Amino acid sequence: MDKSKELEGLCLSIFAHSNNDYEVTLSGNGTNCSEASNVALAILDILHGDGRKWRKQNEKQIEKYAKKLRKDYGDE
Repeated sequence: MDKSKELEGLCLSIFAHSNNDYEVTLSGNGTNCSEASNVALAILDILHGDGRKWRKQNEKQIEKYAKKLRKDYGDE
């Protein structure tokens, strides 16, 4: 898989966790989702020039994954 697609997937996961205010696990460590979201935006800035624009363009995918997380964790 293309590394940029892997990074986008990681960012999508981080944003989905953040939408639910769930801690996200990165490299085996629990990480505050808000802090991780800032890193995700920086990664997307490098990949696409504007991380916030990418996030907005992918909001449906992010929310779909956030909903899956809520179901998986029994919050929905």
